[in-house]
Amino acid sequence: MANWMEFEVLCSRGDLDGVIAAVGRGVDINCDNFTRHTGLMSAVCRGQNMVVEWLLQQPAIEVNRQCQWGSTALFLAVACNEPALLSLLLAHPTADPTIRDNQGKSPLELSRWGTGRQGEICSDLYRDEGFA
Repeated sequence: MANWMEFEVLCSRGDLDGVIAAVGRGVDINCDNFTRHTGLMSAVCRGQNMVVEWLLQQPAIEVNRQCQWGSTALFLAVACNEPALLSLLLAHPTADPTIRDNQGKSPLELSRWGTGRQGEICSDLYRDEGFA
């Protein structure tokens, strides 16, 4: 069975075949590390669109899982300037953009703090999805 470290590396490197094989061997798709980051979060931070898309198609995926700082994959998509992944995440039926982190902020509020084009793109996506 794959362990967290192997799964995190596969997700962050965008090794979709490896991710699929690890899940097939029984890895918990929501396993996390010592900061409670999941493979989904790692893939989002690294801009691994294909891995994120595949993970989001898995029924067991916990899109709203929070790390020790209260961030979700949505927070990380905004923080890492990944509007395409933000759009994918917002389209997931269980994604909750109202979840607040440990500082009481939502991903939408974080997107409004973004400077320049990042903030504009993320705020536009939220508005287009009906959340702004």
